[in-house]
Amino acid sequence: MKIPVLLPNIFDHPFTYETDKKVELGKYIVVPFGKTDAVGVVWDQFEEENSNKKFKIKKIKKILDINKLNENTIKFLNWFSEYNLVPKGMALKLHLLSSEAIENLEEKEYLKFNEKLKIQKYELSKEQDDAFKDLVKRDEAYRTHVLQGTTGSGKTIVYFNAIKKKIEKGFQSLILLPEIGLTNEFEKKFIDFFGFKPAIWHSSITKKNKKIIWSGLASNKIKVVIGARSALFLPFKNLGLITVDEEHDQSYKQDEGVIYNARDMAISRAMFEKIPINLVSAVPSVETYNNIKLNKYEYSRILKRHNDANLPEHEIIDLKKYSLEKQKWISPKTLEKVKSHLDNGDQVLFFLNRRGFSPFVLCKKCINVFSCPNCSINLVFHKKNNQLLCHYCGYKTGTDRNCVEGNKCELAFSGPGVEKIHEEVKSIYPNYKSVIFSSDTMNKKSSVKILNEIIENKSTLIRFLNLYIDDFEVMIEFAQASMTDQIKKRFESLLKSIPLLDLEKELIRLHKDFLFSTLNSFEFKTILRVFILKKFALSFQHDKKIDVSAFTFDFIENLSKNRKINFKQTANILLDKSTKTTIEENIF
Repeated sequence: MKIPVLLPNIFDHPFTYETDKKVELGKYIVVPFGKTDAVGVVWDQFEEENSNKKFKIKKIKKILDINKLNENTIKFLNWFSEYNLVPKGMALKLHLLSSEAIENLEEKEYLKFNEKLKIQKYELSKEQDDAFKDLVKRDEAYRTHVLQGTTGSGKTIVYFNAIKKKIEKGFQSLILLPEIGLTNEFEKKFIDFFGFKPAIWHSSITKKNKKIIWSGLASNKIKVVIGARSALFLPFKNLGLITVDEEHDQSYKQDEGVIYNARDMAISRAMFEKIPINLVSAVPSVETYNNIKLNKYEYSRILKRHNDANLPEHEIIDLKKYSLEKQKWISPKTLEKVKSHLDNGDQVLFFLNRRGFSPFVLCKKCINVFSCPNCSINLVFHKKNNQLLCHYCGYKTGTDRNCVEGNKCELAFSGPGVEKIHEEVKSIYPNYKSVIFSSDTMNKKSSVKILNEIIENKSTLIRFLNLYIDDFEVMIEFAQASMTDQIKKRFESLLKSIPLLDLEKELIRLHKDFLFSTLNSFEFKTILRVFILKKFALSFQHDKKIDVSAFTFDFIENLSKNRKINFKQTANILLDKSTKTTIEENIF
């Protein structure tokens, strides 16, 4: 009996093999390929015959103990290959784990995903309940539903309820997140709601855990996966619902290797699997908005924030009114705000989405720009290492270059990078310790030290570069990391000196302004400690070093998690005309 077998390689067609056994479509098998063995899948079509050549057909070696791949998934992978202009074998490679298929494991390997944990109850508001009813109206077949909600409106809890309904019916569910750094805090919220651990899937997960997850999904032993782009291709046995959180996020676009848009591919997989998909965002993408207008997508919207809370205060600084000094990048108005917070013992954060010292370097004499010979883009000057670096391919070079006139080039540095802002801040505030927090400065050893300094308020001025929402999750870890016995003792002694009445008043204020009712108990206790420590630290000299005003930033980011696009609403936005660069600055 001849069967077509697709292998995870660069070929755009399956290979023909023979077997004495009946092998179903979608079964995972081991076959000889060249001088080695390879894992393949029984595919739905044979390779085209070539009458000019004759080949000896080999026999398959082994049928793996894995549930067969869903026929609809095979159709999806065929379509994915054609749509994205990649060989079918490469599409299959995205599905397999390092070109391997994992056989069924012992039951004990899946126990951690089925352990019952404590559940926190969430009550839906009327708007949330209406949105939930819309989500589950037609959830037995394919349809795309967009859930739009104001930042802090509780979109996550709404679609959690929709997922819960599917799980109760025995289905599996996939939640896609744009950044792997979102998964830690998201996982905690998931556990609070569902009472069990989801499977987390992204590039930082160990191969051992990936094998357990891959096998658990294929055998229907794991019900929910939270993951980045690659989670879309996992072997779900009984997938019932896909949710794409922050669907507008550009991180869903894979721009190296096999290029695709995970959000669009998720919609397509839902269509082939004949299941519903929910797109969630505070600000839907242009494509999604257009599909809503064309009535291709269903639509629900939550207008009010939970408990009618107000958005954080923000201010746009007009640089026509507060012009920059020559060779300066921080406006006088910003410096005024910074000073007021420093005087109060607070910490200050500058946010800039540019690494290095200057993103544009040229010669004043010959006007030649330093560019990458591989990528044809500008090289970025990193002053700390005195190097020009390509942020795409990693090409490095020095600044020594002969001008067309035979002399050394006279360099001009245009535009600010995080190192330039750091240099300017140090010159203005020499008495305050400052640090740069970026992918260029943080490594395993220095990261812990710098984070601890920020936690203990030893670093007052912080520049954050290229830290998208996944990096902001590091800030959320500050609160947890700082809950040491030593700080707890200081806090308890401090708490005893505070009148209960004042504490009750501040609880009411926190409830009204910051929605602590949406936080779990740990988060709320942390926020309360932040307020108390910040308010009274200056009154107790021995506790000054644990002034954790950085927690205030952590708190706001915690409320705004999974809403990267709306970080601007909590920041002062500076627009510099000469470079047309937006600097998002958050001061606390």
